[in-house]
Parts: sequence; C-alpha cells; structure tokens
Amino acid sequence: AVVSTQSTGKTNKHQMKRTTPSTPQFYKTPTKVKKGPIDTTTPSPPPLETYKTPNEKDSSSTTTYFSFEDELLNDASLFPSDTMVGLQLIKSQFPRMKYPKTPPIVMLSILYSVLEDRTSLDRELEQLKRSGVLRVFKLGTGKNDYSIVFMDDYRMKLDAIKFDRAAIGEKRDSIVLDGFLKKVLSQYHDVNITKDDLVNILYRKDSEETNSNNNSSSSSSSNSTNKEATNSIETILPEDAITILVTNRLITLTPLTSLETAASYTFSIPHSGGFLTCILKGRKEIVGFLKRRKYNEILEDELMKRKLKSSDISIKWHVGDLIGLGVLEKIDTTSGYLLRLIAGADV
Repeated sequence: AVVSTQSTGKTNKHQMKRTTPSTPQFYKTPTKVKKGPIDTTTPSPPPLETYKTPNEKDSSSTTTYFSFEDELLNDASLFPSDTMVGLQLIKSQFPRMKYPKTPPIVMLSILYSVLEDRTSLDRELEQLKRSGVLRVFKLGTGKNDYSIVFMDDYRMKLDAIKFDRAAIGEKRDSIVLDGFLKKVLSQYHDVNITKDDLVNILYRKDSEETNSNNNSSSSSSSNSTNKEATNSIETILPEDAITILVTNRLITLTPLTSLETAASYTFSIPHSGGFLTCILKGRKEIVGFLKRRKYNEILEDELMKRKLKSSDISIKWHVGDLIGLGVLEKIDTTSGYLLRLIAGADV
C-alpha cells in the first residue's frame, strides 16, 4: 500500500533521494555579508508639468506656477527663425556630389523666392553676418546677385586649402590664410574691401597678440623667439600676401569705375567658378526658351519635365533663382502654377 505523505506527515527517504539532486562537493554556499540597511527608495523628481517660484519665508503668500512649455514658447531664441530654416533648406539642396570642392552656396535670389518679407529677411541676414554665422558674397554675374556661405563651411574650405599648400611646401600660405580668417573676415563684413584696409587689418597687431609675444620672448630662449618671428606675417611683404590671397581665389580685383580711384578687392568663394557658370548658362537657356513661346509663359509642371542642355543643376533651382531675381513671376491658375517672363527682364 502507498502511504500518502500529506496524510501521515512523514517523508519518504527514497523519494527525497530521487527528487532532490545531490549537491556537488566543489560547490559552497556563499556566505551572506551583513550590511547596514539600504534605502532603496529613490526621491521622486518634481513634476515636469510645473514648477513654482521659491518663496520659503512667507508660506502664506500665493505661489505662482509656471509651465515649462510656456517658458520655451516665450523664449524665441530656442527656435530657428524663418530665415535660418530657409537657409538650411536651400543649403541641403546644393549639388555637393557634382561640386565636391565648392562649399555649399545659398543663392540670395532663391531665398527671396522662398520668403516673402524681404525687409525682415535682410535685417536678419545682417544680424547673422555681424555675429559671424554666415558671409555674403557679391557675384560677378549681375549687379544685385549675391550668394551666402555659412562660416563653418568657409573655414573648412580654408583648412583644406592650407593643407594642400602645406603639402607642397608653401608655408607662407598658411600664415596669410590664418591672418585673413582671424583678422580680416572677423572684422570686415562688407563684400568689398580696399587695398589699404586689407593691408592695415591683415598686418594689425592685437593687444592680446602683443602681450603673448612679450611674455613668450621674456620666458623662452632665443631659438624659440626666432622661430616665432619666422612664422609671423610681418616677414611677408604686403604685395606677396595679396598675391597669395588672389592665387587661392579668396579675393578678386574689382574693376575700377569712373568714381573710384583706389584699388579694391571683392571677397570670393574658392572653387565656385564651375557652379556659377552653370547658374549663368541655365538662366539664359530658360529665358531664351520662354522668349520663343507665344505668350512668354509655361506651366511649371511642363517646365519641370524639360532637361537643360547647358546646366547640370536642377531646373527647380534655376526657377527659384529667376523668381527671386524678378525675371519670372509665378501665377496660380486652375491648371496649376504658371511661370511668366516679366516684360523687360533679362539676365
């Protein structure tokens, strides 16, 4: 007869041997280390929805609650402006694969076609230019033709030029380019600069630079002082420095007009010639095509299907460029947007 363990309360030894595995000899039960009581409770963070103005002394005073969302919405500096959003959008459409050596260029004309309020746009661009975020360049394609490059991209291009020139042993180029970036571009924000201003700013000694040179000369040996002297821009003639800037396509000589007597230079974008050539050829091709049509107009969808012969840039880029220049007007019709050539406009 089988005796039930539950009814008798007795344990069958043979069952225990069969059901309970034997403990290996090499296994030892770890000893428990007694420690003090551990506080496992974590302080709950303040609610994310609200926080209150600290006023611990007067508990009876009314506590004012503020919302984090309201604070963020009231701080306009935390959100990009329409101008910055437009700049980033146009920059992202730059054909980098076709022009890998050219820093991303934003045409001001395209920015005008995206944003309607040109007054506030020009004001914000001036602020961004003064703060060193971007730089505006005047192009040789027309009177009111400008382009924009972010200073971070421009610095990267200058670093690449310095690396290439140093690889062939041109150490003087690095000295001139460093002075051009740190002194000229940071202090002068116009599109043109006279020769006298360029030389004065490039060879001007800052107070911090003078103090550092005095400290280093008093504490270092004569060998290190001579080494610093050879790395100074003062060892390079002004004419040679200007030649270096022109050779690296950082400035171009501005043609003199009847009202100008002093030589001046225009700041330029290195390795941008191929891109600007396509801009000019694309403009002329589209304008010439519209002039041959009966009413000098075409539906935008129809124009987008065409392929330009003289430019490898997107036709959408060219259309925005021509609209911002005031050459084309965009009209909303029942059949879609209509692009019409403005009378008297030319490129």
